Amino acid sequence: MQYYQNSTRQVFDELESTPAGLSQQDAGNRLEKYGPNELPIKGRRTSFDIFLDQFQDFLIILLILAAAVSFGTAEYLNGIVLFVIVLINVLMSFFQERKAEKALEALHKISAPKAKVRRGNYKQKIPSLKIVPGDVVVLEPGDRVPADLRLFKASNLEIEEAVLTGESVPSTKHINSIKGTVSLADRENMAYSGTTVVAGRGEGIVVAIGGKSEFGQIAELIQKPVEITPLQKRLAHLGKILILISIVFAGIIFILGMMRGYSIIDLFSYAVALLVSAVPEGLPTVTTLALAMGVLAMAKRKAIVKKLPVIEALGSVDVICVDKTGTLTKNEMSIEKIITCDEEVEVEGVGYEPRGDFISDSKKIDPFESSALSMLIEIGDLANNASLERNPQKDKWEIFGDPTEGAFKVLAQKAGHKTNDHEKRIFELPFDSSRQRMSVVHKEDGKKTVYIKGEPKGMLDISSKVVKAGREDDIGILEKEHFTKKINDLAAQGYRLLALGYKYIPQDAEMNLETLENNIVFVGVVAMVDRPDEGVAEAIKEAKNSKIRVIVITGDHKLTTQYVAQKIGLSVSEKEILTGDEIDKMNKEELKAALDTVKIFARVSPQEKLKIVSALKEKGKVVAVTGDGVNDTPALKQADVGIAMGIRGADVSREAADIVLSDDKFSTIIGAIEYGRALYENIKKFLTFLLSANFDEIFLVAIAFAVGWEQPFTAIQILWINLVTDLFPAFALAQEKPHPEIMKEGPRDPKKSMIRPVLLYAGIIGFVASIGGLLIFWWGLSHFDIDKTRTLVFTLAVFFELFIIFSVRSEKPFWKNGDFFGNRWLILAILASIGLQLAAIYTPLSKIVSAVPLGVVDWLVILGISLIGFIIIELIKPYLVKRY
Repeated sequence: MQYYQNSTRQVFDELESTPAGLSQQDAGNRLEKYGPNELPIKGRRTSFDIFLDQFQDFLIILLILAAAVSFGTAEYLNGIVLFVIVLINVLMSFFQERKAEKALEALHKISAPKAKVRRGNYKQKIPSLKIVPGDVVVLEPGDRVPADLRLFKASNLEIEEAVLTGESVPSTKHINSIKGTVSLADRENMAYSGTTVVAGRGEGIVVAIGGKSEFGQIAELIQKPVEITPLQKRLAHLGKILILISIVFAGIIFILGMMRGYSIIDLFSYAVALLVSAVPEGLPTVTTLALAMGVLAMAKRKAIVKKLPVIEALGSVDVICVDKTGTLTKNEMSIEKIITCDEEVEVEGVGYEPRGDFISDSKKIDPFESSALSMLIEIGDLANNASLERNPQKDKWEIFGDPTEGAFKVLAQKAGHKTNDHEKRIFELPFDSSRQRMSVVHKEDGKKTVYIKGEPKGMLDISSKVVKAGREDDIGILEKEHFTKKINDLAAQGYRLLALGYKYIPQDAEMNLETLENNIVFVGVVAMVDRPDEGVAEAIKEAKNSKIRVIVITGDHKLTTQYVAQKIGLSVSEKEILTGDEIDKMNKEELKAALDTVKIFARVSPQEKLKIVSALKEKGKVVAVTGDGVNDTPALKQADVGIAMGIRGADVSREAADIVLSDDKFSTIIGAIEYGRALYENIKKFLTFLLSANFDEIFLVAIAFAVGWEQPFTAIQILWINLVTDLFPAFALAQEKPHPEIMKEGPRDPKKSMIRPVLLYAGIIGFVASIGGLLIFWWGLSHFDIDKTRTLVFTLAVFFELFIIFSVRSEKPFWKNGDFFGNRWLILAILASIGLQLAAIYTPLSKIVSAVPLGVVDWLVILGISLIGFIIIELIKPYLVKRY
């Protein structure tokens, strides 16, 4: 039932209640029937569930299988080492995912703990959990609305709904029914759970609680499962490939081994070596460390990353769905233009900072030299219930009260207007939605003056005079046409408009509407707007140059949004704007077709925003969504990358997002995207590096078995190469700086495989390395015992990788890369790996890895083969890069 379409009597009858409220007994019965007024939690994972989920990763499964085979063949040391590696990776992933379960807790925190209700015509405070459908809730300034209400009393009632609708201006409420279907932001006879009363008073009947409320429906959307990130998909795909490779090779070995009469124990020993060779144990560790370092780097850029894999996904973003209020704009209303009968004045400055010049005819003016302008500023300051104060902790100016009235306080301080101490308000006619005006009476030196502000056309209707050429003059047709044209022009541009006037009244005049609000002196009109934030226009331009499309999705009006878009460099025509009502009439295919051209979606609900984001993803786009309110939360969860505002964002939006901006700057997102693109390239580099060593080991083990040789490595030696020696160089590769042209290249096509070219590149490097390994293995078997021969092969594998890393780090030929020492971490990592390898050969550690000391000739052979392999890779690299 759409309660806003029905009369209050129909709603009371439907819910079997009265304006006096429910009886205590009826309320108790309904509490048993409907349950508590709280948000339901469905399918929430416990810590134990999250822990178990970690064992579904393909690489983890492979490692567990290898450990099981080791224990089955009495290779207990191998099994223990593998088990420790599994445990480290599982715990790191577990603690990251556990943090992501806080979104619903924030939703619960935002609910009002207490509420004022009428029961049996008695006003009382009760826990909001005990509110039931049919209850009558009393609303006063500062109250958090505890449930969805159909209002039946509203006295100057204004409710801040930005957290739900995205509108920067409080909604003025009334009690009349509304015909037809309207968006959430236009249901002015409703009050919604989670919103805040900023002015006036009212009462409403509860029509929905908990999960049935608009707020609860958002919670329901948040709990729906979302897709994993592109990086997670690619690593899962890689795991499948590695499993397939290990199964194929293990199967071949078992078949050939059985034909040759090998014992089961020997075959299991080779199987362990193959399984360990197939799994790049360092991959989860290096990936996590690289992303963790990315978190630190992003934090320095004012972007707090909550979910590690999202950094890579951010680099693939090709569409940013950006919220207007508080993201593109400052969420601070400011007066930009003043229109009087004599002049048009531009007011400079941004937001609530009380600094800015007054400009007329391109010249700076003193506002107090114009009687109309100075009077207008004074009226705006006095007909006002807001205050402007500086917050020393936040080092910023803040408005307490209605943002629109706050804009007049800022205007007054810009002009230097000071309210005199002896001025005193003696009466007020509060703002009313029917007449759209507010009047206050001040008494000064025995004279009474009415100061009035309100909707411009209504103010013209009650005016008999106008301030013109420094004096009061009769207002005629020409003056009214002048103001009407300006009002229409400014409204079409998306400005919020208010007119101001005054009237002197006798000492004994009655304080009523008829006396105060007729035959007034019209002073002028102000045009105010929530201005674009600093740096937004430049960031929008950079996004265009980076081949990223920006789409504005907001709950605000389309003209206001179009104004902001034009100010920040987004040229938008009428055909490129859709409203929520128009979206509701579209099917999925029509919406997907419209997404190719539409730049602004205005007056949209949370469900409609979610629908837009889902349609973009279905079109193959990698979507980032920004937001700061509860209304943005479903879309933040659905997006590939959800980005919340850290300063003004609601708790629930920050918890649901993947990234939180600590400075609330849209420009910060562009810097994050650059880092994400660079990280994507770096991940490819260290994947290639890690896998090349694994392919080298697989080929060596398989070929050695095929020709009847002994195993060229022990399982511990493979683990040493894959985890310890590779760890530092691979991590250093992840720290490569972005190259200068990376943003001009545009987002990478998410459908383009990263794995296939990496496997090809790594496979060829691994094959070249295995040829060198076979040569040194054959030479060693001819001259030395098996322990020294394995040490030769083991050491060659390490040093071959240390040579190859200089080839992998750049697509350019080695000798053309002028940034040889640009990555100091890489140089340090190589030195550390050399030191570890020497320790494995020449210290007591050699007993654990089954290594023996090597002589000078041995080293010359190892370094010679490594250098030759490096030269071969460099010669064929141009052909590999084309497929890379």
